Amino acid sequence: MGYIFISYSHQDKDYVHKLHQQLFEHGLDVWIDSRLDYGSRWSHEIEKRLRECSVFILVMSSNSRESEWVENELTLARELKKTIYTLLLEGDPWWNLRTIQYLDVRNRELPPAKFFVSLANIIHQSNEDNNPNISINIAGDVQGNIVVGNHNKVRASITKSDEAKNSHTKKLKQDEEARKIEGEKLREEVVADRKVQEKEEANRYALEKDLKKKVNTGKSSLELTRKEIERKNFFLTYDFNAMTLVLIPVAVSINIVLGQIVVLLKLPIYLDSVGTILVGVLCGPWAGALTGALSTFIWGITVDSNTLPWWPVATIIGYITGSMAGRGFFISWWKVVITGFVVALTATIISTPISVYLYGGITASGFSFFITYLLQTGQGIISAVFSTSFLVEPVDKIVTTIMVFAIVQNLSNRFILRFPRPENVKLKGTL
Repeated sequence: MGYIFISYSHQDKDYVHKLHQQLFEHGLDVWIDSRLDYGSRWSHEIEKRLRECSVFILVMSSNSRESEWVENELTLARELKKTIYTLLLEGDPWWNLRTIQYLDVRNRELPPAKFFVSLANIIHQSNEDNNPNISINIAGDVQGNIVVGNHNKVRASITKSDEAKNSHTKKLKQDEEARKIEGEKLREEVVADRKVQEKEEANRYALEKDLKKKVNTGKSSLELTRKEIERKNFFLTYDFNAMTLVLIPVAVSINIVLGQIVVLLKLPIYLDSVGTILVGVLCGPWAGALTGALSTFIWGITVDSNTLPWWPVATIIGYITGSMAGRGFFISWWKVVITGFVVALTATIISTPISVYLYGGITASGFSFFITYLLQTGQGIISAVFSTSFLVEPVDKIVTTIMVFAIVQNLSNRFILRFPRPENVKLKGTL
């Protein structure tokens, strides 16, 4: 029964074993050596297996290019005129195989289903060639008919055998033509897939090159003058695209979960604006403001109604963060610290009257005992609330902005470019 011989470097065994498993699941017989014994007996076994195989698959990589075993196996396969399939796992195509079409799997994904169908057809044809249904043996009939003198029977037997041979040959030619047509279709599809991949890579390279040029020289199409930044910050339409609409619900959930944990543990910090600041940086000030407002409303309606009056604070946090990020204050960590301090100061000014006039200065947060202590020392309630907030808010907002900065720095360039404000952050590979 025909089988497939896989030639590869042992360093690429993880991918080859996955390929082996996929071939097995398609009902194909595969021979693959373990590369554990390099003695003379093992080399004879490899030669025997290669001579008897129906299809030779070569996994091209920089590792297999340097392998003497792979080179010897490929040389013998070409001498034996084996059907050769090549998979480009890593690096560039081999020059000595430039006449053979290869399948690009540098993304380390397995070949498409049509690849396995083509292999199955070749194996099936090989099995038919090795075990033909037509058996031609007329010697016994001739001898017997000569003995009995029945020459007509001899001629009929010879004619029948000739017809069977002709029919078998015709079928082989038809199958060969069908294989050629199918192989040509497969090659055309592979070429088309390669063209699509090359086009996507070219587009991605051009976009990344344009961004690098913008950051390094300031002369690309994405460069924003101060006037353009102000215009983008003024109009709502610049902040919203499909990715903004996807990110806002996620950010709202982050705000509510972290904020509720802090309230339950009565920690002297908030952490309820992580999602708001993230949206403000990636999408813009208006999207950040909307995220802050939605967070307080949804949190107040579903979990804790005491959070509803704080919507102006959450809204202004999102807007200020987005505005400062648009002016380059989310490029380096020390600028992020400045952003956190400015946001904290603004939040303190807005939250103080809300805390005083709605809650008497005492809230469910973990720093209410500071306010109580200051009131007992004789300070006025507004002064006590403002002083406490000014101590706590900078810590909370600086920690929150640094957390968001760390998150953004770990996002891929390709992902960041899908948001409305990719110029707000420093992309990887830029100065």
